[in-house]
Amino acid sequence: MTFTTVVPELHELGGTYFTENFSVMIAKHIFNNWSTTTGVLAKPSAMEGQSQALEFRAGLIDDSKQLQVTVLQGNTRVGMPDGSSGYLQTGQKHNSFLTQVLVTLRATANVMGDISDRLRTMEYEILNICMSYKQTAQTGNMKGIKDLIYETGDRVYLPDDEFDKSDWRSVHSIVLWYTLADVQS
Repeated sequence: MTFTTVVPELHELGGTYFTENFSVMIAKHIFNNWSTTTGVLAKPSAMEGQSQALEFRAGLIDDSKQLQVTVLQGNTRVGMPDGSSGYLQTGQKHNSFLTQVLVTLRATANVMGDISDRLRTMEYEILNICMSYKQTAQTGNMKGIKDLIYETGDRVYLPDDEFDKSDWRSVHSIVLWYTLADVQS
């Protein structure tokens, strides 16, 4: 008797586990659901590669880009969103997982001054995307993710920041909630 660990919702559809890493999955999800349509923060035609447009991607900040949304995977823990145990008694091993992704937002300007309004708009978009997430039919590139939970958001102030700051950043912790189960194969 052999057991395989699977995402139950994907197993029902013929798969076993997520086909993309969480950083890529969330970067695509944010891009697909970005609602700003005007100004410099308007959703571009492609996620990345355009020199003067907002960029969305998995990875670290690129200091040559003025407007960015980047995503990195953080820690994973067993548990439920309410903080209770992630183990479900179902006759087979079945665990609930919470994986953190860190979304970094960056808005810079060629001139010094307060451009935090751009950053505030980007922060609102991230919050809105998390708060409006619903996965009931297990469709799209987020199959198996039960919920997106907005955990924290922090403004980043760098050691060399001065009164005439032109590089504005914030980092947001978003938690993906999903389950894994052992199935007999």
